[in-house]
Amino acid sequence: MADIGFGVESGTFKGFYKMTIKNQTTPVFQKLEKNEDGKWVAQGEASSIAGYLQGVKMESYEYRNDKVNQLVLELDLGDGGISKLEMNLNGISKGIINNLSNEKVFIGKKLSLRLYVKNDKPNCFCTLDDEKMSWGVPVEQVKANWKDDSFWVKVFEQKVLPKADTIIDIPKQETVLDALESDDLPF
Repeated sequence: MADIGFGVESGTFKGFYKMTIKNQTTPVFQKLEKNEDGKWVAQGEASSIAGYLQGVKMESYEYRNDKVNQLVLELDLGDGGISKLEMNLNGISKGIINNLSNEKVFIGKKLSLRLYVKNDKPNCFCTLDDEKMSWGVPVEQVKANWKDDSFWVKVFEQKVLPKADTIIDIPKQETVLDALESDDLPF
């Protein structure tokens, strides 16, 4: 699969983050930086991340001769640039895809992700502009296709990607100067 999605060109990212699941149960967001050997190392961990969604992509890479799909979110975290958040296609990323599939517009809106564990399973609570998101794929289909990565790639391609070029319409505000009470101006 070729990388599919809209957003910032690689190489222009301010920060790199990865969602990983430690000990098979504890999900965390890790901030990654290259060390002096050129290897990516975790420099910090958090259970939540929030920023204005600027792009979504589905990418893949090879690991031990297997193709691994990953969801990539491009976020403006308010630090002067766009950051890249990668997560392998797992229960959390499938839930995020499912939430995005139910939204008409998500680019330009504030996406908040909070990781937690429930019944020994990693989960993610998602909000968009501080409103709880909900799934677009019915629960019965989710249960029937949970382990089928190709199903979730199709959901992304058919229900998320077509909306990724729809940007939130921010109305321009007209600047109106108030008249000064004592207008002593010479003109």
